Amino acid sequence: FHLTGIGLISYWHWAYAWHHHLLDAHLDPRVYRLTMWRILTGPILSVVAICLSFVSLTLSVSVYMLLLLVYILPSRLDHRFGLGRRPTSLSPE
Repeated sequence: FHLTGIGLISYWHWAYAWHHHLLDAHLDPRVYRLTMWRILTGPILSVVAICLSFVSLTLSVSVYMLLLLVYILPSRLDHRFGLGRRPTSLSPE
Protein backbone atom coordinates (compact mmCIF):
# COMPACT_ATOMS: atom_id res chain seq x y z
CA PHE A 1 0.00 0.00 0.00
CA HIS A 2 3.00 2.28 0.36
CA LEU A 3 3.51 2.63 -3.40
CA THR A 4 -0.16 3.46 -3.83
CA GLY A 5 -0.14 6.07 -1.09
CA ILE A 6 3.07 7.71 -2.22
CA GLY A 7 1.86 7.78 -5.83
CA LEU A 8 -1.47 9.33 -4.88
CA ILE A 9 0.25 11.99 -2.77
CA SER A 10 2.55 12.79 -5.71
CA TYR A 11 -0.49 13.00 -7.96
CA TRP A 12 -2.19 15.37 -5.53
CA HIS A 13 0.92 17.59 -5.34
CA TRP A 14 1.16 17.83 -9.12
CA ALA A 15 -2.56 18.53 -9.54
CA TYR A 16 -2.48 21.16 -6.79
CA ALA A 17 0.50 22.92 -8.37
CA TRP A 18 -1.21 22.88 -11.78
CA HIS A 19 -4.60 24.14 -10.61
CA HIS A 20 -3.10 26.90 -8.45
CA HIS A 21 -0.81 28.10 -11.27
CA LEU A 22 2.37 27.28 -9.37
CA LEU A 23 4.03 25.80 -12.46
CA ASP A 24 5.64 27.61 -15.37
CA ALA A 25 2.97 29.50 -17.30
CA HIS A 26 4.39 28.16 -20.59
CA LEU A 27 4.12 24.51 -19.54
CA ASP A 28 2.53 22.52 -22.33
CA PRO A 29 -0.73 20.84 -21.22
CA ARG A 30 0.51 17.64 -22.85
CA VAL A 31 3.43 17.60 -20.40
CA TYR A 32 0.94 18.01 -17.56
CA ARG A 33 -1.17 15.05 -18.77
CA LEU A 34 1.88 12.89 -19.45
CA THR A 35 3.19 13.60 -15.96
CA MET A 36 -0.18 12.76 -14.43
CA TRP A 37 -0.24 9.39 -16.19
CA ARG A 38 3.39 8.74 -15.28
CA ILE A 39 2.58 9.37 -11.61
CA LEU A 40 -0.66 7.33 -11.65
CA THR A 41 0.91 4.29 -13.33
CA GLY A 42 2.51 3.18 -10.05
CA PRO A 43 -0.62 3.28 -7.87
CA ILE A 44 -2.76 1.68 -10.59
CA LEU A 45 -0.36 -1.21 -11.13
CA SER A 46 0.06 -1.64 -7.37
CA VAL A 47 -3.69 -1.99 -6.85
CA VAL A 48 -3.92 -4.41 -9.78
CA ALA A 49 -1.10 -6.51 -8.30
CA ILE A 50 -2.76 -6.55 -4.88
CA CYS A 51 -6.06 -7.66 -6.40
CA LEU A 52 -4.33 -10.33 -8.48
CA SER A 53 -2.61 -11.70 -5.38
CA PHE A 54 -5.96 -13.16 -4.32
CA VAL A 55 -6.21 -14.99 -7.65
CA SER A 56 -2.64 -15.88 -8.60
CA LEU A 57 0.58 -15.13 -6.81
CA THR A 58 2.53 -15.56 -10.05
CA LEU A 59 0.45 -12.95 -11.86
CA SER A 60 0.73 -10.57 -8.92
CA VAL A 61 4.53 -10.82 -8.81
CA SER A 62 4.62 -10.39 -12.60
CA VAL A 63 2.72 -7.11 -12.32
CA TYR A 64 5.12 -5.92 -9.62
CA MET A 65 8.04 -6.78 -11.92
CA LEU A 66 6.35 -4.74 -14.66
CA LEU A 67 6.05 -1.90 -12.15
CA LEU A 68 9.80 -2.04 -11.56
CA LEU A 69 10.40 -1.69 -15.29
CA VAL A 70 8.03 1.29 -15.43
CA TYR A 71 10.04 3.03 -12.71
CA ILE A 72 13.47 2.08 -14.10
CA LEU A 73 13.06 2.70 -17.83
CA PRO A 74 12.99 6.31 -19.05
CA SER A 75 9.62 7.53 -20.27
CA ARG A 76 8.70 9.97 -23.03
CA LEU A 77 8.62 12.63 -20.34
CA ASP A 78 12.25 11.91 -19.39
CA HIS A 79 13.32 12.12 -23.02
CA ARG A 80 11.45 15.40 -23.44
CA PHE A 81 13.61 17.02 -20.78
CA GLY A 82 16.83 15.37 -21.92
CA LEU A 83 16.87 12.83 -19.11
CA GLY A 84 17.50 9.19 -19.73
CA ARG A 85 20.13 9.86 -22.39
CA ARG A 86 23.43 8.09 -22.26
CA PRO A 87 26.53 10.29 -22.28
CA THR A 88 28.41 10.15 -25.57
CA SER A 89 31.80 10.57 -23.92
CA LEU A 90 33.32 10.47 -20.48
CA SER A 91 34.98 13.85 -20.76
CA PRO A 92 33.20 16.90 -19.33
CA GLU A 93 31.91 19.46 -21.77
